[in-house]
Amino acid sequence: MIHISVSPGNCRFETELVFEGDKRRKVTIHGMSRCPHVQKLLDLLEEQGELDALKEATGRYSSSSVFALADRTVKHVACPVPTAILKGIEAAGGLSLAQDVVITMEKADPEP
Repeated sequence: MIHISVSPGNCRFETELVFEGDKRRKVTIHGMSRCPHVQKLLDLLEEQGELDALKEATGRYSSSSVFALADRTVKHVACPVPTAILKGIEAAGGLSLAQDVVITMEKADPEP
């Protein structure tokens, strides 16, 4: 089982994700989000049942069912949750190690 917490930034809509994978590289997703759009994405993914980790994690953006559903439900294209979902699928499916992914942002002052 893989657990991921996403703190998305300004919106502060925290998301909690849990992934369970099996030896066939099939993964199920369960999650809760304070964002109603992300929650709709999570509900649709749960309704789908098992996802094929190999197909999701190694395909093209255009062939990802996660990104296709996000395109229909998530209103902010820079939302990090769909990518976090794919990272969780990859790890739960045994295709990568479960390691943190970090985006650090700081505003640099222009030089005088």
